[in-house]
Amino acid sequence: MNSDPLDTNVDDIDLSYPIIPAALYDFRIKSVEVKPNKEGSGENLVFQLATQTEIQSVKGESVPIGFVLTHNISLRETEKYTLIEIGKRIAAVAQAAQVRGVTPRDIIRNPQQLVGRVVTAKVQISKERTDARTGTTYNERSEIHSFVVKK
Repeated sequence: MNSDPLDTNVDDIDLSYPIIPAALYDFRIKSVEVKPNKEGSGENLVFQLATQTEIQSVKGESVPIGFVLTHNISLRETEKYTLIEIGKRIAAVAQAAQVRGVTPRDIIRNPQQLVGRVVTAKVQISKERTDARTGTTYNERSEIHSFVVKK
C-alpha cells in the first residue's frame, strides 16, 4: 500500500464519507449560519457539528475527532411545516446546548450564540435515495435525527 495518499491511483480512492453507527454522540457546534436553500425558495439554519470523540465507522475505519455532520433546519413555513414546528426544532437545539432565555427568532438573528456549545444528538443512517423531482441519487449517510434536551 502506498504511504502517500496523493500517490494513489484515483480509480482506487473511495469517495464515500465515513458512516458512523446510529447512536447518541456529543458534538461541538462548529458553525451556524442562515443560508438560502437549494431551491432558492427560502432559507435554512445550517449547523456544522463536529464529533468530540474518535468513532469507528460502520465499515470499520477510524473516524477522527472533529468529523463534521451538517444539520439543516428549514426556516420556510409551509402548510404542513408551520412556524410552531420551526420554533420547536430551533428550541430543541438551543435547549440541548443549554442556551436559555432566548427565542427562536433571537437565534435566527444571532446564530453565533450557539457556536462552541456541546450538544448530544441522536445519529441515524439514512438509506440511499433518489430525488424523484431532480433524479439526483444521494448515498447512504449519517445524519442528525434529534437532539437530547438537557434540563
